[in-house]
Amino acid sequence: MGFVPQFSATSDSRDGIVGIALTGELDMASLPALEGQLATSERDGATSIMLDLRHLTFLDYSGVHALLRARHRADANGHRLTLAGASLRTRRLFALTGTEFLLDEQPGVSALRPNVPLAPSRDIRRSASHG
Repeated sequence: MGFVPQFSATSDSRDGIVGIALTGELDMASLPALEGQLATSERDGATSIMLDLRHLTFLDYSGVHALLRARHRADANGHRLTLAGASLRTRRLFALTGTEFLLDEQPGVSALRPNVPLAPSRDIRRSASHG
């Protein structure tokens, strides 16, 4: 039995601001976990959603597309979506797809600390296999 990469989206919120730390591989198999976490935050009335990409080890085109859709929803619904902490590899993918405008490197955003809850947190994990 081979290695099964994990994806998790851990959410912390305070005063309408939601921080979601992404860990592992964001690809087609793990999109439902991310989209579920975003939908919950949007439905709960978040005024700002900050995605921490520091511990994202892999991102493919389907993940970029999901993040682009999330930005469009944020613009349409009047909340802010920021992405920070992207690795060099992830930044290259954003550059290649012309979506680097999604990245926001404000100090407060990149200071998000995964697994340190601001309030009761929700942790969604999904096993993704590549084969």
